[in-house]
Amino acid sequence: MALTVLSVLVVLRLVASELAIPLEPLGGGAAPTWMIEVTTTGAKPTTALVYGRDVGVQLIQLPARVGASSTARVVPARLAQGDVHLISLGLTSLRVHASSPQGAQRMSFATTSPMVTVFQTKERTGVRVW
Repeated sequence: MALTVLSVLVVLRLVASELAIPLEPLGGGAAPTWMIEVTTTGAKPTTALVYGRDVGVQLIQLPARVGASSTARVVPARLAQGDVHLISLGLTSLRVHASSPQGAQRMSFATTSPMVTVFQTKERTGVRVW
C-alpha cells in the first residue's frame, strides 16, 4: 500500500512540474496537431493516465483487446507545445501509434510499453519508453 501511495505522489509531482512550464511553440505559426492512437495489449479493459502541457491531465478508458485488433482512443496533441506522457494504470502495456499531421514531414511511429513519452523538438520527433 505504501508503495502505491508513493508511486501516485511521484506521478502527481511529475505532472505538476510538466504543467508548470509555460508554453513556447517551436518556430512561428500554429503547431500541427498529431492524432496519437492508444490501445491496450491486454484482454481486459484498462485505464491510462495521459498528461502534458497541451493535453492537460486525462484519464482514458481503453477497451479490452479482442483477437488481433482493439479500438483505439485518440489523443489530439500539438507536440511542438510539449511532450505527451502516457502511463498504463493497469497490469498491461499500452500500444501507441501516430502518423505525422498533414503538411509536416512524413513519418509515423508505434511502440508498446507501460509508460510512453511522445515528444517533438526542433531536431526530431519520437518516443521514449520507460
